[in-house]
Parts: sequence; C-alpha cells; structure tokens
Amino acid sequence: MRAVLRFVRWTLTVLTSEDGHPPVFSAVCSACHDASIGYARSEKAQDWCLEHAGKTGHESYRLVIESWAVATQATPAP
Repeated sequence: MRAVLRFVRWTLTVLTSEDGHPPVFSAVCSACHDASIGYARSEKAQDWCLEHAGKTGHESYRLVIESWAVATQATPAP
C-alpha cells in the first residue's frame, strides 16, 4: 500500500468588529491572579487595574486582548 501526501497552504485571517467579532479586553493581577471580566473597550480593563490597585496596593498586571481568527485553505481541495 502506498501513501499519497498532499500539502495544502492555509491562511489565517483575524476577524474584526466589522465581521461581528470584536476583540475582548481583560486584565489579570500578577500578585493575586484576580482577573477582570472581558470588556469591549480597553479603557474598562485599564479602569479595573486601577480600581484593583487602589483596593489592594498591587502594582503589576497582565493586559489580555483576545481576538478571533479563521483558518481557510489557500489552495482548493481536490
């Protein structure tokens, strides 16, 4: 039995707000690992950091931006 190998190119496209998939912004405290919810605006995640800092004194945060993507074949399947 012989195997037939076929290589297919794929492309990855980041979806945007216009596609109905806006990015989601959140933050995680580096000290206690408390995390914000996801927000549609980056300013809300930054506000969460400042409020958390005011309550806890924690100074370091990881800002997270989640976006959506779709993979498609660049060459059609046979």
